[in-house]
Amino acid sequence: MKKLNYIGLDVHTKNIVMGESHSSGEAKITGEFLNTDSGVKKLITRLSKLSEEFELKICYEAGPCGYALKRILDVKGYDCEIIAPSLIPVTTGNRIKTDKRDSIKLARLFRAGELTYIQVPDEQKESVRDLVRCRDDVMSDLKRAKQRMNHFLIRHGYHFPRTNWTQEHLKWISNLEFSDRNLQNVLSIYNNEIEFLEMQLEELDKEIHVIAETEEYNEKVKALCAYRGIGVLTAMIIIAEVIDFSRFSNPRELMAYLGMVPSEYSSGQSVRKGSITKCGNKRVRRALVEAAHHYRHHPTISKIMRKDLEKTQPQFRIAPVKALKRLNKKYYSLIYRGKKVQTAAVAVGRELIGFIWHSMILIENEIAEISN
Repeated sequence: MKKLNYIGLDVHTKNIVMGESHSSGEAKITGEFLNTDSGVKKLITRLSKLSEEFELKICYEAGPCGYALKRILDVKGYDCEIIAPSLIPVTTGNRIKTDKRDSIKLARLFRAGELTYIQVPDEQKESVRDLVRCRDDVMSDLKRAKQRMNHFLIRHGYHFPRTNWTQEHLKWISNLEFSDRNLQNVLSIYNNEIEFLEMQLEELDKEIHVIAETEEYNEKVKALCAYRGIGVLTAMIIIAEVIDFSRFSNPRELMAYLGMVPSEYSSGQSVRKGSITKCGNKRVRRALVEAAHHYRHHPTISKIMRKDLEKTQPQFRIAPVKALKRLNKKYYSLIYRGKKVQTAAVAVGRELIGFIWHSMILIENEIAEISN
């Protein structure tokens, strides 16, 4: 039986540094390669030589270089894991950080079992996730463009007395004229930018709705849309970011993964809990908190919610109705105890993801039974 050899790769845009750990507590640098086609080929050649003597376990941190290297190594038959960077143990007294030290540290901690792996989506799911994230980026750009327009107009004495960015407001902007040619050009450029971003957003929304109706996503989207405060776009954010709900054995694990559990600083008999950890996926966390605000309304099934419930299968209708009453009660119990609105919304969002986990597990189990 071959001896295990744990390999840590410090992957950057330009280079890849490789460290090995043959035995507990020991690690060394064994190579540095360019992050190009030829450099990756040399890395694989090096790994193939090592595989003659050792059974290889490879890892590298998740980062801007994505999962391309992992997929290449998977095709070549190597066992490669992607590590969550935020959960790598840190030594506070160590003030020196280099690529070589990072690769050695990865190899040593990998052998010790101190690293946390992340879920790597397949290429199709990753493309959907990137599309959903692209919409989020365009939405942020549109918000900033509108802020720039408002600040520009206020700076020059123009203030709309009613709600901004309604049809009336847009008509008011289109009728504005500056006597100064430079200011008129600025107004035109800002206006064109907003119109362009709105067109991009509309196209992305259409594309995401088309994907939501495909066989892979349709059942999950309909089940999530049955919950108050969740529409197609919010449902696609949750599905695309979490990917596989069955990897969480209970809803508390998913809550912790999304950074929605309280932080804790306890020692001895002293127990202190603080704000949420915010260590997980910020997009899903934000979507859940936005949805949670809808549970402040009276827990009655509206016409829209009834239609959404009718689109789902009977076994997926129980949880949304149960959540409707429970989360409304949770929201106001926190408000009456003096908690801030945002704190109450976060707590409701944390419970909401528990209900969502239950619905998604039912669907994933059903799909697994059909495939088997």
